[in-house]
Amino acid sequence: MKKLFLVLALLALPGMANALETVTLLDEDFTSDFAGWYLDAPEHSTSTTSLTLVDDSAVIGTGNALSLNALMNTDNRRHVITGFDTVELTGVGHSITLTWDFHVTSVGANGSGNKEDLRFGIYNDAGTPLTFDDYSADSLTTDDDPGYFARTSTGSQTEWGICTEMGVDSIAGGPAGGWLEVLADQSMVNGFAAGVAYSGEMTIEYLAGGDLKVSTSVDGILSGDVVVSAADVTTYSFNELAFTEYDDDITFMIDNVLVEATIPEPATLCLLGLGGLLLRKRK
Repeated sequence: MKKLFLVLALLALPGMANALETVTLLDEDFTSDFAGWYLDAPEHSTSTTSLTLVDDSAVIGTGNALSLNALMNTDNRRHVITGFDTVELTGVGHSITLTWDFHVTSVGANGSGNKEDLRFGIYNDAGTPLTFDDYSADSLTTDDDPGYFARTSTGSQTEWGICTEMGVDSIAGGPAGGWLEVLADQSMVNGFAAGVAYSGEMTIEYLAGGDLKVSTSVDGILSGDVVVSAADVTTYSFNELAFTEYDDDITFMIDNVLVEATIPEPATLCLLGLGGLLLRKRK
């Protein structure tokens, strides 16, 4: 009987190894609160600006949204951060996807200048999840968080790119050397306009050889992907989101934030483990 079970298990392994399922890690519509969402330190400020819920039915159209109000100071880079259950990409076809709705409420003085970009990314919290609003001048909680983010433009700017976070300084950018723009100098159809609803998406997918493909799109305004070679991958494990604005006095709202992962089905993992155990015993 054991021999028969071993044969059946071994025959099933090749097909089961490719059996994947999609699981929901985060589904947030901000109906009544924003528990679990925090601000970390503005890179160049100690302001105590707080997050608020605002009825955004008129723009995004689904009720309350999470609002981050402008500080009217240059280069604050305020980060909105939340966590979710850790998922690790370990095989071809495994992926994690972020989708979200947003709108820029106002574009500040530099909207026709050189920056004013809105950034969003998927990260690993490096064992130190943010569990409070951190208003210190430099957040050690998130400075070491590796991951991948997209930088986009608002107002009259049209530049965007996909970046690798090295996990050595401020999340979603920071000083030179802390992040690498792996898809640079891309052009958007136009910068995000104030008062217009947009839907964004970012996917990180595991490829053969341990490479990662990072892709992002927003309503046909921008779309692109890049392959990060295995040697340059900073993490395969993810449990954190970050949204931020790079320059002064951009106000934006986010809603309907969904994070899903495509990973092996639990039965697949059990069968793979059992098959390996039986092989060891058989030997």
